[in-house]
Amino acid sequence: MEKITTVLKNLKTRDKCEDYAVIEEKNLRKFDCIAGHTARNKNMYYLDDGTILKKLAHDEEEIYQSLMKTKIKSFTAKFFGTVIYNEELYIKLENLVRQKENISFMDIKIGTRTFSEHMAENSVDSKYREEYFDEIFEKDPCALTYEEMRDRKCTHFRHRFFVNQYTSSAHLGFRIEGYTSYKNGKCRTSEGACVKTRTRTEGGINMELRRFFQTKEDVENVSRKLDKLEKTLIESEWFQYHEIVCSSLLFLLSPGRTNVYMIDFGKTIRHDVKIQHNVPWKLGNHEDGYLIGLRNLKHIINQLNL
Repeated sequence: MEKITTVLKNLKTRDKCEDYAVIEEKNLRKFDCIAGHTARNKNMYYLDDGTILKKLAHDEEEIYQSLMKTKIKSFTAKFFGTVIYNEELYIKLENLVRQKENISFMDIKIGTRTFSEHMAENSVDSKYREEYFDEIFEKDPCALTYEEMRDRKCTHFRHRFFVNQYTSSAHLGFRIEGYTSYKNGKCRTSEGACVKTRTRTEGGINMELRRFFQTKEDVENVSRKLDKLEKTLIESEWFQYHEIVCSSLLFLLSPGRTNVYMIDFGKTIRHDVKIQHNVPWKLGNHEDGYLIGLRNLKHIINQLNL
């Protein structure tokens, strides 16, 4: 991160900043939405050259650089380096949904844990906010403590932990974040907040997947892609030493084309100890449950009847 720190110090004197290209605003378009939920417009942008800009998060630059040296890269967006826009750093990635016409796409967050260990370790110091309390109270007031009910606010960690437990993440290792599906000539978009509530159980997930997939062939193609992904991950040394939290699988379906991609590595961390990805998490063991989620997802998809 020393290189990035140096760049940030030199942002106001861009003529001294030789490591990264500077992107002008005239070349950008705001990123609207993907997989049924709106992106943070200040964090992502389209470029006309078939790429997107995503605001740099933590060690994501180094993560993509290391991924490009592995076989896993066939399941990720191509990485084109880091650039500067509006005095901030962004990574430049292949736009996987450049041609959105008649393309169905679904975002599925993978892993039994969707919050960082750092957040859990510092849960007491996490910021208290009323909006966190409001969301938990609306969905399950019994999940709140006496102190939270009294103060009508809770911490960011408590909110993230609740979402993890309330959705299918904790017990199945994945949750559907949202999707857009073209089926029988009609477009159906399901927003993240709504779909999370509908897909807390296997039955709800099964119903939503049936709404998304158009044909049995699509299901079989995705299943084969997931089999290949699992094999690639298990054989990868990179996978053994990386904690992957809040990352998603992106399903892309279009006539004659089926793809599965790993996306969002903003909270991925490299460790010096091996991670199994298929055992329960305990604070400090870095386990993320990635393989638990991947295998449960494969099982449910293979049982689909269209």
